[in-house]
Amino acid sequence: MWYLFNMFRLSLMDPAVKQPPYPYDRGGPTDGTTFRNQPRLTDTFPAATISKLKVTTFDNNVPPIDIEAVNIGITTTSLPDGISGTTYPATQLEPANYGTWELVSGAPDGLTLSPTGVLSGTPNGGNAYNVTVRLDTGSRTVSRAFPMFIAGPRFDTDQRLPDGKTYEAYNAAIVTTVHGNVDETTTLAVTDGALPAGLDLDPATGVITGTPTSAGTSRFTLTATDSDGYTASREFSVTIGSTLSIVVSVNPDPVLTGADASAQFTLINRGANTAAGYAVRFRLPSEFTGVAAPGCTLAPATVNTYDCLFADLPSDTQTSVVVGFEVPAGYDLTGKYIDYQVGLGAASLASPLRYPLFREPTLPSIPCLDGCLMARSTGDPHLVTLDGYPYDLQTVGETVWTRTVDGSVEIQARTSPWRTSTTVSINTAVAARVGSHRVGLYIGDGVLIDGVPTGLESGASIDLGGGAYVSRTGENYLIVWPGTGDRPRLSV
Repeated sequence: MWYLFNMFRLSLMDPAVKQPPYPYDRGGPTDGTTFRNQPRLTDTFPAATISKLKVTTFDNNVPPIDIEAVNIGITTTSLPDGISGTTYPATQLEPANYGTWELVSGAPDGLTLSPTGVLSGTPNGGNAYNVTVRLDTGSRTVSRAFPMFIAGPRFDTDQRLPDGKTYEAYNAAIVTTVHGNVDETTTLAVTDGALPAGLDLDPATGVITGTPTSAGTSRFTLTATDSDGYTASREFSVTIGSTLSIVVSVNPDPVLTGADASAQFTLINRGANTAAGYAVRFRLPSEFTGVAAPGCTLAPATVNTYDCLFADLPSDTQTSVVVGFEVPAGYDLTGKYIDYQVGLGAASLASPLRYPLFREPTLPSIPCLDGCLMARSTGDPHLVTLDGYPYDLQTVGETVWTRTVDGSVEIQARTSPWRTSTTVSINTAVAARVGSHRVGLYIGDGVLIDGVPTGLESGASIDLGGGAYVSRTGENYLIVWPGTGDRPRLSV
């Protein structure tokens, strides 16, 4: 509601502010401190005060009008210091009830400012800080910076630990400083999580050293303690890449009951250094008999658990261990596995992996739009040609399955006797010409590209150029020829 006056008088009703009344000839109030056509009343009241203005007119028919003017500022003048790792004394910033508080910058980790202006928490890291806060009253905002000293140790906030590789030496130092103590020594400890397998922390120097034995990302918390017992903590992570991998295959696959079988463990070192003193441990189901593991020894107090120790494995080379065994007749292979591990010596083996001994035989699917032709070979072996004719081919040797007129696509297969049979054969290898490359898949030898053994882990692929590639998903391999869209594909 607007009040129009011929003449009115403005009086300051705050007893703390003594000023004589000031007459104004014309105008009307537009807010608590401004009158139309008249000067703005500014800087009249101290910060964070509430003053009442009274407007009195010369018209007796209009009652006096009281106007409340609020001039808000931050009246807190200092903040308490604190100790890293110790609860900070909760502090109410003033004024308490005139807006929303916000922590702008500069505060130690672990401290928070509530919307009502309470600063609390547990500071993490000693240092000299400059804490800036802001108060928003709805009509204006005010900010203020406060110095704050937190005693105790502190981690270098910019430090990141380097990543590493399995079976290659690792060395990294943790940097800490101490504030408020002439003795700047700290003791470090892992208080949550764990370092990568094979690495150790020196508590006095903060140096992490060792040789990682397994790949993956490790997250852990380090806590520094100074001579006063003050603490600071920080989370770190280290990713260890794989350089030594192991590939397992069995023959026949799937394993048959009441028959002899074998398992082959192939180790591949893709690192830049020689893996010295590595070991392979495997465990067969306890019911298996006739175990023959040349170069391996039965682990103490175990059944069918063997350790195979080796001197070294040079960079970019591989080696294999072949183990023979007999599966009892009528033995249920469902849910049975070969457990295996690899590491630097029997004392530093990585987490065990499992190879299932029973798998329902399936034919891998090949993505294809309508109109594509598909040929396949399964079992011992049963063949279906591209034009849909079935054959059984019990032969041993290498055969050409298909070849284009221009020779850009050619697929060959190798069949071998099943066990000691003279009448049954199985597929043991397949090779293909893919663009300018020769790609081969061999039982026991894995992937060969242009005659060179090439490691390919599940989920990975190898680019052959021109849109061609080889990929692996579990135990299934997919070879795709150059081009785009529908083009020749071979799934094994």
